[in-house]
Amino acid sequence: MAVFVVRRLFVSLLTLFVSSFLVYVLVAFSGDPLADLRTDTSTAREAKIAHRIEVMHLDQPVPQRFVGWLGGAAKCVVPGRCDLGQNRVDQDVTALLSQAVGVTLRLVLAAILLAIVLGVSVGLISSLRQYSGFDYTITFLAFLFFSLPVFWVAVLLKQYLAIDVNNWYEDPRVGPITAVVLAVLSALTWGAIIGGSSRRRWIVRGVAGVATFGMLSYLSSVNWFRFPALGPGLITVLSFGAAVGIAFLVAGLGRRSVLYSCLATAAVGCAAQFVVTPWLQDPKWASWLNVLLLLVVALLVATAAGYLIGGLDRDQAIRASMMTAVVTGALIVTDLVLRSVPGYADLVNGRIFATIGDSTPNLVRCANQVRELPPTRRLPLAGVVATRPAVLPRVRRRWVPARVVARARTARTAARVPLRAGARGRRGRGAASVARARRQDAATLARAR
Repeated sequence: MAVFVVRRLFVSLLTLFVSSFLVYVLVAFSGDPLADLRTDTSTAREAKIAHRIEVMHLDQPVPQRFVGWLGGAAKCVVPGRCDLGQNRVDQDVTALLSQAVGVTLRLVLAAILLAIVLGVSVGLISSLRQYSGFDYTITFLAFLFFSLPVFWVAVLLKQYLAIDVNNWYEDPRVGPITAVVLAVLSALTWGAIIGGSSRRRWIVRGVAGVATFGMLSYLSSVNWFRFPALGPGLITVLSFGAAVGIAFLVAGLGRRSVLYSCLATAAVGCAAQFVVTPWLQDPKWASWLNVLLLLVVALLVATAAGYLIGGLDRDQAIRASMMTAVVTGALIVTDLVLRSVPGYADLVNGRIFATIGDSTPNLVRCANQVRELPPTRRLPLAGVVATRPAVLPRVRRRWVPARVVARARTARTAARVPLRAGARGRRGRGAASVARARRQDAATLARAR
């Protein structure tokens, strides 16, 4: 056994050495590191060329340069001694690699979690609807996405799920055509998931399509996409709906003990949101570590509920209750994140999804602006602390004169007041309406100050 382990380690080290040498040689011959300086017209061109040659050891043969780089890389086994050289703009490669490793780990962790959630959910539904249209569709999509180049899919996702969404957020409304297309997709999806007889599938498709179209139209009309939130009511409805759905998928609705365990877990989670939400809104406690601790507590509570209520179906009840707890907790955290979107969008000039570099643009400037703001209720779970006044009630959408809007924007810069109404001009409004709107906005601005 020891001989096998030593042999495998030797082969692995040899493979690493050969692959590193090949990559180093290919990069060294892939371009001219002095190309930009050869066209430089400044008087210091020769000095710049000499400096770059000295820093990057370009006066040495490629194998000799590789040996020097390998010696610096070997020091990485000792903390603080790693030396990978400098790039063409005199930046330390070790520091750049440290930043890249952090970003890569975050992306990999997010991808793994998303893959687990989607894979388990879709796989569970496919197994329950084996040899159905939904099962064949999921199998086809799985083969399709596995065969597509990853970099090509990444470019498409960046274009349509980041850049286009940022552009859409300038006026976030869902048009009738888009709502109809999404309603049709929702109808087909839910009809395939629920299954059953042809009559039952058409009823499910009709209900899902109409509900989706109505929901999108309503949310667009009330400007929900600009000021999103779930709220305690919607969290409660979604949590209990998820509890029923999870109990149906895990054990069927005939196992009442499993259903009651899921409903009890959802009830505890919905009641706990009134304690958890203010706690996470406090900047002293708002962190993803505390969110993970709350997840552990939620899983323990769910385990206890499944154990006490599950009866003979205790194992299934515990699993279903834990899934319900995860969904309920995710809804609470999602509500906090959604409520912070308006303030966060103001700090990043409306580009809520970063598309340049490895972090959110102007993140340091945004954080400094937040620290200079007056004390308010903070919602920090979107990457940058977004603020919302604790004493300012929700302002109804109404007509506001242009001069009042200008004054409100000035106060908004200082107090982060989310301006919900826009100026629409004076046409069709009487003097009494104008005076009443001015008095209401004056009172609003006074409370904000």
